[in-house]
Amino acid sequence: MVQFPIQPRRAITRITLAIMVGIIGGLAAILFRILIEFFHDIFFDYLLSLISFDLLGHNLSIILLPAIGGLIVAPIIAKIAIEAKGHGIPEIMESIHLHGGRIRGRVGFVKALASSITIGSGGSAGSEGPIGQISASLGSLIGQKLDLPERRIKLLTVCGVAAGIGATFNAPLGGAIFAMEVLLTEIETISATSIILSSVVGTTLAEIWLGPSPAFKLTPELSMYHPFSPPGHPIELLFYLTMGLIFGLIAILWVRILYLIEDFFDSLRINFYFKPAIGGLLTGVLGLFFIDYGILGAGYESVDVALAGRISLSLLILLGILKILSTSFTIGSGGSGGIFAPSLFIGAMFGGAFGLILNQIFPEIVKFPMAYALVGMGALFAGAAGAPLTCIIMIPEMAGNYFLIPAMMVACVSSYLVFSVFSRENIYTLKLVRRGIAIDVDHVLSEVKVRDIMTKKIDSVNEDMRIPDLIKKMLREGHTGYPVIKDNELIGIVTFRDLSEADMNERVGDICTREVFTIGPNASAQDAVRMLFDKGVGRLIVTDEKNPKKILGIISRTDILKAYQTMIRVRKSL
Repeated sequence: MVQFPIQPRRAITRITLAIMVGIIGGLAAILFRILIEFFHDIFFDYLLSLISFDLLGHNLSIILLPAIGGLIVAPIIAKIAIEAKGHGIPEIMESIHLHGGRIRGRVGFVKALASSITIGSGGSAGSEGPIGQISASLGSLIGQKLDLPERRIKLLTVCGVAAGIGATFNAPLGGAIFAMEVLLTEIETISATSIILSSVVGTTLAEIWLGPSPAFKLTPELSMYHPFSPPGHPIELLFYLTMGLIFGLIAILWVRILYLIEDFFDSLRINFYFKPAIGGLLTGVLGLFFIDYGILGAGYESVDVALAGRISLSLLILLGILKILSTSFTIGSGGSGGIFAPSLFIGAMFGGAFGLILNQIFPEIVKFPMAYALVGMGALFAGAAGAPLTCIIMIPEMAGNYFLIPAMMVACVSSYLVFSVFSRENIYTLKLVRRGIAIDVDHVLSEVKVRDIMTKKIDSVNEDMRIPDLIKKMLREGHTGYPVIKDNELIGIVTFRDLSEADMNERVGDICTREVFTIGPNASAQDAVRMLFDKGVGRLIVTDEKNPKKILGIISRTDILKAYQTMIRVRKSL
């Protein structure tokens, strides 16, 4: 974390804006929860009573509810704001890193409506992505209306995410760390202060309205359980480590199934309007026989049941598998909702199963097997989302048991490491990569475009130039390389190194290197740095993305270094 001095007046402005975004994010979280409950009552109390059809003790009409929700949601998303489709968090990442934090004002309202209908009708999805996108759009809107600099708009967007998530899960610190770890891994102290303040304000407002109870209800014994002290046992450290390694693999499976099913729906040659309905229908089929076990909706009530130890080993495993499939059907088909809550559900079920197995093998050591359900939530999401720090802090905060932090640290870090070995992208960034969007959140240069720092006035040489003339040109102008053109189109590059074995009777076209490393003007400076080092060259030719033989400029290591120094000065001044 970088620390820069800041002027008092500017600090007061930041604090005021952070509080403002925190209030708006908290109110948005409250209204979003009310909206979900409203649509849940419409679908499961009113509509279900109208279309009820019982067979062998099961109301088969439940299957239709998520499908009807999908039919309603699809045209809303397609016609008004396509950004409301899917998770929500990847779209925020794209806006921050590619669009200066600017989000269309309508996105938040459409996301609130689409996600509340999806979840309220029984779609298997969570509220973290929607409330994050809703609050982020409101924070972005404030920044845009005040005509703030791009960097300040980005900060308010992230503040909105922190406020919304903190308020939704009654976890102010977890909401702030989620926003910083997932969206902004490189951050200054003053920015972190604003994000934390927004999260605290939003959570406080939600607590006043909804009450201060933790997100999960633990038994009195589990709420005070310390895994490495009596009645726990120090050897359990190895068990949590093992669980983390296994959950890293489960996280990989979970992510791959999600996007495999998304690919399936994308390949269907039918109108998008019907895809969420098909996904909802499949979700309804899976949830029909487990209506009381959280396959439909977010599933938090069933997590509480699992933490209380009231679900059998075999059922825990089955519920974990069904939740993976139902969430993949809901989100992969184009429904609107988050993957945080489903990930916690899946982690709790598989974690509880792991704890019960250990309890049967080592009954004198593992006396509270459901502690593994709680740690399993963090372990699975830490791997899938690449957010171990978020889970280490947020899950104990949501449960009200901070004694489990050491166990959470072991399991989350080991899960994250296993996932990282097999996948460079997490469940959020993979969504963007699949769209052809590469985001590097770890470097200041990811904010700089090649077009803004390239040298536009470049000197090229024609392929017919004689070698002696090229040497004279290099000595006169002090350059060591030139793009080579033919009929005003790029055909190669010639450098001083190419002259070592050149014959004085040859021409430039005879000795130039035909393999030219080029980059587009919309690529980031960080992309340019990576290519320079990967290819072992000192400069890249910037070419038109539609016509790769048309030269727009040239970018060198010197250009990038100057840009980096400029960005650091800008950060100090904001």
